[in-house]
Amino acid sequence: MFSDFITNATELITAILGWVPDIGELLLTVPILALSVVFWIVGKCTGLFGSLLGKA
Repeated sequence: MFSDFITNATELITAILGWVPDIGELLLTVPILALSVVFWIVGKCTGLFGSLLGKA
């Protein structure tokens, strides 16, 4: 039973280590996506405020 646990733990560790490059890519892509979403929202809001100010 304990040897099965060690085998599972080893597989888990290798899986995590295999994911490390993907995590590194995520750390690069997530902020870029977040920034683009923020800029899109800000653009939408400023466009909305601009049209409201234009009408006022």
